[in-house]
Amino acid sequence: MKAKRGLSPQTRVVSDYEAGRDGFWRHRQLVELGIASQVVEAASIEVSRRARRTKTDRLDARALLEKLIRYERGERGVWRVVRVPDLQWEDLRQLHREREDLLNGAHAPSQPAEQQAGDAGDSGADRQRLSGAPG
Repeated sequence: MKAKRGLSPQTRVVSDYEAGRDGFWRHRQLVELGIASQVVEAASIEVSRRARRTKTDRLDARALLEKLIRYERGERGVWRVVRVPDLQWEDLRQLHREREDLLNGAHAPSQPAEQQAGDAGDSGADRQRLSGAPG
C-alpha cells in the first residue's frame, strides 16, 4: 500500500477512528496493511466549548486529524484509546447486542405488515386471492 502511494517502506502511517457498533474490523484491516491504528472512545474526544457547533464530515475529519497529530506528539489527554478485543470476544459482544436489539424491538417494523401493505396501495384483495380465502 505504501508503494502504491509513493511512500517509502519506512514511512510510518497512522490512523484513528471513533469506536462504534460496527466493531473493530476496520482496525484489524489497517493493522494488516502495516498502519498504526488507534480506535478512539467517541465520548472522550475533547470539544472546544467556544467552537462553532456546526457538524460536518469535513470539520469532523479536520478535528480528528489535529487531535491525532497532538496524540502522536505525546499529548495523551486528547482522547482515550479503546482496547481492541480479540475476535471471539467481539463476536460474543455482537451477539449480545443483536439479542438486546431484538428484545427491545429495535428491528421491529413501525407498523403492522397489513397496514404497511395498505399504505402501499394494496387493498388486501390480492392477498385473499393468493391465499384462496373468499374475498
